[in-house]
Amino acid sequence: MELKKILTLIDTSSKYLYIKKTLRLIGHAFRLYDLNDLFISYNGGKDAEVVLQLVRIALYQKSVKIENDTEHMEAFRKDWEKIKIVYFEEPNPIPEVDVFVTEQAKRFNFTPIVLGKDVKKETWTLVEKYNMKAIFLGTRRVDPYSASIEVYSPSDMDKDWAPFMRIHPIIDWNYEQVWTFLRDFDIPYCPLYDQGYTHLGNITNSGPNEFLKQADGTYLPAYKADGKYEHFSRTCYKASQEHLDTKHFIIVYKNTMSDILETIKAITVLFGSCPHVSILELNTLKEFLGAIKKCEKSKVMEITLVHDKFKVTQEELAEQVENIENYKVMETSQVR
Repeated sequence: MELKKILTLIDTSSKYLYIKKTLRLIGHAFRLYDLNDLFISYNGGKDAEVVLQLVRIALYQKSVKIENDTEHMEAFRKDWEKIKIVYFEEPNPIPEVDVFVTEQAKRFNFTPIVLGKDVKKETWTLVEKYNMKAIFLGTRRVDPYSASIEVYSPSDMDKDWAPFMRIHPIIDWNYEQVWTFLRDFDIPYCPLYDQGYTHLGNITNSGPNEFLKQADGTYLPAYKADGKYEHFSRTCYKASQEHLDTKHFIIVYKNTMSDILETIKAITVLFGSCPHVSILELNTLKEFLGAIKKCEKSKVMEITLVHDKFKVTQEELAEQVENIENYKVMETSQVR
């Protein structure tokens, strides 16, 4: 869909208020930084695709006062050429993703800077060689270690990161909003999403989401998934492929008891039981013990409690556990 039409739809429908808010945020970044110093991290995934397209729309919007369409597009083209795209290459990349990235580069006229997966090391290259001041990322609140990050997050210079600003324009978007944007505006996305993938990493940690599997063995497209199972292919695929005998799962628990129980239910749906569950960051001992009782009913036979909110000894835990054969307690710092 043409940029002009997309922008018109966004401006005239209350359905897209969240997109308008994000475009204002990106426009603010344009005022803070020279376009030549701005980068986009792009790997062909749905969230990166959203950010790439949002930046293009915001650039088009930036010169909207130019009434002549030809001059307007020329101003947009010049601005777009200033922003650099970086592709942090995955080890064991998924071939279909690499093909898609190449196609998008041709379709939207950019040449990605291809770097290795060691992001900490490679950002020094971007800062020192390319003068990067800030980079747009497709991180969302549901991603690992992203629950408390801000839209503007300075790099961790105290941990030897290069000095730059991370910008997370879609940090508060949910799964449904991502797919609304892509599908309503006919944005091209990687074909693997139509084959049931809800996460694209590499060939060792990505696969179709089992919650999209149909009776005939085929998979529904990713946009049909319930958002709460978005990362299920990433979380459980490696375990299902490489650790099927041990079935070792980690549950990150930060919000409500229903979150952890929902994940246990999901694992049980896939594999019939979940013999080993690691539960991270519980709020209270009472809540953990309540989860243990649910685990016992789900035939969970081994539990690791990782915590930093309360203290509990092996002996205290043993008093509460009847049918769990193996259990241990670790402090959060031991696994971080």
